[in-house]
This record gives sequence, C-alpha cells and structure tokens, in this order.
Amino acid sequence: MQLQPIPRWELLTALAIIVLAGVLRTMWPGITEFKADEARLLTLAYEMAEFNTFPTRGISSSVGLPNFPVSVWVYAIPLFFWKHVYAATLFTGLLNTAAVALCYFFTRRYIGRTAAIVATLMFAVSPWAIIHARKIWAQNLLAFFVMAWAFSAALTFVEGRKKWLIVHIALGVIAFQIHLAAVSLLVASAVLFIIFWRQIPWRTFLIGCGVALLTLAPFAHYIFAQSSGLAGLIGGTSGRSFTFSWEPFVHAARLTTGWQFHAITGPEQFQNFLATLPPLNWIYWIWGIVCLIGFGFTIYDFGLTIQGRANTHNTGRDSRSNNLHKQDGSSDCRSPYRSLTTAYLLLTWSLVPILTFLWFPVQPELHYLLPVYPVFYIFAGMAFERVSNRNVQNGALAGLGFTAALFVWANLSLLDFVDKVETPGGFGEPVKNQLANVDQAKLWLAETNAAEVLIVSDGGRPLIDSDAAIYDLHLRDVPHRFVDGRYTAVFPAENSVVFITDDSFSTVELLAKSADRLATGTSRSRNGGVILTLNGGTRPEPLTRFDPIFLLGNFVNVQGIDWPDGSGRFAVHWKTGEAFQPDYHVTGQLFTADGERVGQADIPAFSPDQWRPDDVVVSVFEPEVTGDLSATEKLTFGMYVYPSGEAVPLLDEAANPAGDFIELEIP
Repeated sequence: MQLQPIPRWELLTALAIIVLAGVLRTMWPGITEFKADEARLLTLAYEMAEFNTFPTRGISSSVGLPNFPVSVWVYAIPLFFWKHVYAATLFTGLLNTAAVALCYFFTRRYIGRTAAIVATLMFAVSPWAIIHARKIWAQNLLAFFVMAWAFSAALTFVEGRKKWLIVHIALGVIAFQIHLAAVSLLVASAVLFIIFWRQIPWRTFLIGCGVALLTLAPFAHYIFAQSSGLAGLIGGTSGRSFTFSWEPFVHAARLTTGWQFHAITGPEQFQNFLATLPPLNWIYWIWGIVCLIGFGFTIYDFGLTIQGRANTHNTGRDSRSNNLHKQDGSSDCRSPYRSLTTAYLLLTWSLVPILTFLWFPVQPELHYLLPVYPVFYIFAGMAFERVSNRNVQNGALAGLGFTAALFVWANLSLLDFVDKVETPGGFGEPVKNQLANVDQAKLWLAETNAAEVLIVSDGGRPLIDSDAAIYDLHLRDVPHRFVDGRYTAVFPAENSVVFITDDSFSTVELLAKSADRLATGTSRSRNGGVILTLNGGTRPEPLTRFDPIFLLGNFVNVQGIDWPDGSGRFAVHWKTGEAFQPDYHVTGQLFTADGERVGQADIPAFSPDQWRPDDVVVSVFEPEVTGDLSATEKLTFGMYVYPSGEAVPLLDEAANPAGDFIELEIP
C-alpha cells in the first residue's frame, strides 16, 4: 500500500495530541487508587522481577477462575528497572499512550488525515479512557494490545501481508490472557476468518495457532499440576447460565462518549464534583452522534459496495478488486475507506465485543467493553473525513477541539477532586497517601531501632483482606505482621511501629494509651489512620489479673480480663503459646445467675502464623446482646479450632484437661 508522506504540520499536530494523551495518563502518578487486586497483581510481578518465581497463574478473577499470568509478566517489565509502585503506574499510562499513537497511524494509513487527527484527539482526551489508563489493573493494559490486534488484522487482510496473521492470532490470545473480557477479540478474529477464509494461508494460520498455544503453556502446566486439573477449572464455571442484558450497549456508549465518568467519585460525592464543572451532557450527545454518523455512513457505504459488486457480477463485468476507489482515485460511493476490507474490519471490531456480552454467564461490567476502544472514534473521524466543504470541515474541527478542551479541564478537575475529597464507594485512597504513611513508619522503625511494623487493619490475611494485601506490598522490604484491629491489639516483646489503617477500630484506644510516639496518618478519610511506636514489653494492665494464670492446651496463657461495661464490651488479655493449628477463634459469653445467656461474641483470634514469643494479645469482645445485661453475673471464655469447632482444652496444674472454657464470676 502506497501512502502519501505526512506533512510536517500534521506530524506536529499528531505529536502534540499524543503528548497531551501521555500527560493526562501519567502526570501525578500518586493520584491513583491502589486497592487489593492491584497489590496482589503487583506482588506477583515483584516476585518475577526479583527472579524469585516465574508465575504460572495470575490473581483470582471475579468469575471464580484463576487469571492467566500474562498480566503479571507485563507488569514485571517496568519493575526490572525501577522497583516502585510508580513504575507500574507510569508504565500503564505510557502503554495506553502508545495505544493513542497506534490509533493515529492506523487511521491515517487506512482512512485519511482528517480522520486520524479526529480519532486520535477523541481517544486522547476521552474521560473513561484516561481513567482506565491511570491504574495498575490487568484490563487497563488492553488498549495497546487491542490496537495492535487491529493493526495486525489490517496488515493481514487489507494489505495481504499474510505473515502478519501469526502476530494477529498471537495478539488475540495474549489479550485474552491479560483479561478474560478480551474473549470478544477472539470471537471477532473468528468472524474475520470466516469472512476471508478464501484468503487465509492455512500454513501461516497453523503457525500462528502454535505460537498462541506456546503462550498458554505455563498456565496449562499450572492447571494440570493441580489435583483437580482441568475438571477443577471447568467446575469453577459450572452452575452459571447465560442471561441476556442490554448493558453492553450502555457500557459501550459510556466508554465512547465519557457519559457518567463522574461515577468514579462515588454515590455520595458525584453531585459535589459535577457542581465544579460546566454542563457536559451536550458533549456526550455530540460525541455519540458523530460516532453514530460515522458508523451509519460505514454501513451505508458497505451496502452500496456490496450492491455494486452484485450488479457487476450480474452484468458479467470483471471485479477482482475489493477497493472502494476507482483506478483513477475517485470513489464509487465517496467513502474515505481505502478498501472494503477496512470496513469489514471496523464493523467487526465495533459490533462483536458488544454482541459477545449480550448473552453471557455473568453480568457485564464496564471494563468488559474496553476492547471497543478506539473504534468508534475512528468512525467519528471517518464522518469528518467525508465533509467535502473545507470551511464546514474546519468549523467542525474547531468545535471538536472546544469539546476536547472542556474534557481536558474535566479530567484535571477530576484528579484534583479525588486527591482532596474522600469518595466512599468510588475512587480509593490515593497511593501517595499510602506511601506517605509507609515512609513515616519506616522512619520511626529506624529511629527507634524497632524490630518490625504491625499493620492493624480490617483483616490479617493478604490473600483475602484488602488493607493487609496493600501494605504487605508497600512494606515488603521490612519485617511486618498483620493484626485484625476490629477485635485484636498486639503488644510485642520488642520495639515495634504500629500502623493502624482506620482510627475507628475498637482497639485504637488500647494501643494509643501504650504508645511512646503517636501521629495521625496521611489520608483524605475522616478515619485516616494512626501511626505509633511501642517500646518492647509495654502492654496495658488488665483490670483483673489472674493469679494463677489459666493455661490452655496450646500453651496460651490467659493473664487477665477487663470486665464488661454497660454495653457488655469486655477484653481478655493472653500471651501467645504454640500454634498447633492453622487457625483459632475465641469465644466469650455472658450469663445470668440461673444460666441464661444474655450475650455472646465469637471472633477470630490473632492468627497463629503471626505469633511470636512473649506477644501479649488483647481480644476485644462486643457481644451480641440477647437479654438483660444488668443481670449478668458470669462470663465464660474459650478458644477453639476454626472451622472444625474443636475446643482448645483448659489445663489444670498437672497439665491435664480440665474443661473447655474458663468460667468467671463477675465481681
């Protein structure tokens, strides 16, 4: 395919738009949310970048299946050079900027100059495209691979460069492994293979399939190494029925027009955010209409061309070319497409991702439709390309530029808003705030010669609990342990730094009273956390200390108790023993004199795999009240194996079992 050289002014214009796209996607990398999935994904990428492991699976997916490891491999690339969260964040933005650049060259090559400028500008400033380019998330890698998939399809089918079929097949399979939503690309490729099956070199096709299978080999090894093998993988999808939903059309419209991008600020704050902006609804309508006009013209041109070819066949004239343009360069239907195949490709690319998710086993989410980027902007560019009057075209371009400027303002306003305002149910805590807390904890760790950092959050298991996953990554280079601050306070035998992620936890007061240093954490949240230090051996005294202490079968020493207050809340102080079981729970129950239970609480014990010698643990109980607390006269406490419920026995002085519970008379 012979292309006209790109004039300098056009190249500079395209470069300016691409730079704008890059700035919007990479500036202020600290203003990006960083939640559990991002932390778990990056943890695996760190392990690969440090040559500790070669991941053969990714993190678990929302549909119950393990993800493929390709997203981990991709995110390991920037970590080879800079082991920092910002490396992966900036990499995501730069990869999406590269997708914008590919959009320009693709549209310029197969449609024209004006279409390329329009499509690239719309893609560059599109609010949802920017939102999805600023976060470490597997699906946020898709834009580049989708664009490369489309380019390889055009090189294969439009230009007849058959060896690119290998790249096309491999890219589709790789995109699918990055995120399962890219299954729509595999369906789209299958549609193209059916349409152009006469043109497919089957030897090259088989080579492409072989290359694609090689990329699947590590995950296949992981699956078949599991005891359940392929049956377990299939079992993860069993019980799901295909249901119909119109949501894919809605999601495609949202992604394309920017409609409802304010949703990222959450249900409590979006009205406040919208109040900072001028009305934008008219832009959503204009962008949507322009995209639909381009799509409609493509359907119209496509129909005329098919009809023209049928007429040519009926009259017996030769029609070997699929070009929409005549030999002298004029067009049979004034279409800007350089070939009928380009129209086939774009229509397939735009429709198949939507149709794929109309009937699907799970409810389609917004990010499932990311593979439609940026095809509808290319349609919009085609609509501009068709305008023959230069003055009208320039006026339309000026109007588009004005809407783009408003979207730039809206995007910058969004970043400023989520940086400063707590957005419950929307944008998470900016990663820069998390890193500021980590820096403070590390500073005090060095200054106090502390042995470790205790992360007090809403759970102590990084594979399950959000904050534990986040700070397990952030503090991966220093010794640290996890405590569930909703129920537990831990006081180590050595100096320690404690970072409490939420200052509303019931154990904060206990820890704060024993602290040597204390500072408020950095956060947008009204419950932004606390950082404090504990001197080794410092621990609160129970209101009543047991003498002698109670000894449990796992050698836990129950040392004392804080008796129930007016709400029934009480706390048991105990010293860790030996963890014979993987998990324990503790139970506390309140009784009247005649044995009626009026309150009970069963809570997770401090996780046994976190126990260290001479740790003192305070378990805080807030019982569910079922009777008259004022009549409470007896309290029982016990520990049991979870989830079996097997009691950890109470031992007598001779270390013989003496019952399942400690029974105490309330003074």
